[in-house]
Amino acid sequence: MVTQAEAFRGKFTRFYHTSYIFLAIRRHPGRPYCVQLHGQLLFHRPFAASCTRVAGFSGRPFKAVVVLFLHGGLDSWNALVPHSCSPRDLYRDYRRRRTTVALNKSSLLAIRSDAADQPCSWFGLHPRLTALQRAYAAGDALAVANVGTLVEPTTKAQFGTPGSVQLPPQLFSHNVQRRCVQNVHAQSIQAKGVLGRAVTALDAHEQRYRSRLFSTSGSAKMLEGAPHAPDFLDKEKGIIQPELGGLGHLIRNITSPVSSSIFAETYKGALEQALRTTEELGAAMDAQRLSARFASDPISMQLAQVCKVLKLQPQLQLERAAFFTEHFGFDTHTDAIGTVDVKLAEVNAALASFEAELKAQGLWESVTVVTASDFGRTLTSNGQGTDHGWGGNIFVVGGAIKGGRVLGTYPSDLSEGNPLDIGRGRMLPTLPWEAVWSGVLEWFGIEASQMDTVLPNRQNFAASQLIGAAQMFEAGPR
Repeated sequence: MVTQAEAFRGKFTRFYHTSYIFLAIRRHPGRPYCVQLHGQLLFHRPFAASCTRVAGFSGRPFKAVVVLFLHGGLDSWNALVPHSCSPRDLYRDYRRRRTTVALNKSSLLAIRSDAADQPCSWFGLHPRLTALQRAYAAGDALAVANVGTLVEPTTKAQFGTPGSVQLPPQLFSHNVQRRCVQNVHAQSIQAKGVLGRAVTALDAHEQRYRSRLFSTSGSAKMLEGAPHAPDFLDKEKGIIQPELGGLGHLIRNITSPVSSSIFAETYKGALEQALRTTEELGAAMDAQRLSARFASDPISMQLAQVCKVLKLQPQLQLERAAFFTEHFGFDTHTDAIGTVDVKLAEVNAALASFEAELKAQGLWESVTVVTASDFGRTLTSNGQGTDHGWGGNIFVVGGAIKGGRVLGTYPSDLSEGNPLDIGRGRMLPTLPWEAVWSGVLEWFGIEASQMDTVLPNRQNFAASQLIGAAQMFEAGPR
């Protein structure tokens, strides 16, 4: 029979981030077992995360990437809509295919696209995305059209011919595709996260960057694989302070003896430092006051916590930071119009407050926001909503963005049976996620020699299917 201690051992060993170790100890009903396990781990088990070297601060310009993950599959064909197009009237195609979930043309927020390779001179944003429209007009936001998980370039004919091309596993599945989007290694759901690999590359840089990862949504695939564990932020409280009660003296007693084990001593030092760092960061975040007002919905509260951390950047002496935020409720099989309207209104308010706060902090040019979702949704309506699709549209926002443009290639035909429609209105992506991350990570500091390690499938695509930093960002310091 498995004892309580044995059952908890596997869970406990994963809580190497201090606040989560102590939350586990406090919440688990068998507290004595937790203390016993902690002692066993302390004196007998090496922790790789404990031995991570900390990079020195060299004063390079600070940069941060914030991922805004829209959980469930955003109906992005209603986020970026064809408006004024020629020679083909794409809005007419859109209206015919979408039927009950089509947005009225008069309600769209028009944005101009001067790119010769786009089928429309004007696109329309969802009517709730007013902050995004303003950022786009100011040159601080761009759209990337028809992005999706791809292993290699894929045509409609190849998709319909089994074995002719490697496809991502379990297309249209929430759990699997969400992992593929977050690891940007579409054929392997076990691969580490793209931001985890990016921070690993920064850590291996000849002049190592002082970097840190944060999540406001718990454990995230996108952050896996980094040389150090992420900091987990509660959307309401920021850093969760451990409430140890009577266990504090037991932990101190466990960590005070000198051990003959180098692993134990390393772990003890790391644990004490991590607890101290957690307490200091929590206290510092609690003391922060933001200039902008944030709403009380989940994504606004998450971005407010991100802003508090960013405000502490000089104190933390960070050169690079990556944040994972997540907003739920986008799986709109029913009530698509109403649900998307509410959820995008929340996203819009959060982005507006986020921009205002970062401008007040003088960090707007140092932070890039990337939206992402499980997958695109079907062009066609199921009568009440839309179903799981493939390709979709995303946005990149920030003061360093070379914005006011739609990158990628928006479909030039949305009619039934068009060259990208693989059935049921599911659109075959024309750009891989590698295209988006190539530009973002180059701006973030990933060297050309490291890029294929961070983005393993990048080499499968031609340069025309990738987006470099020069296309996506204004010239600036690295």
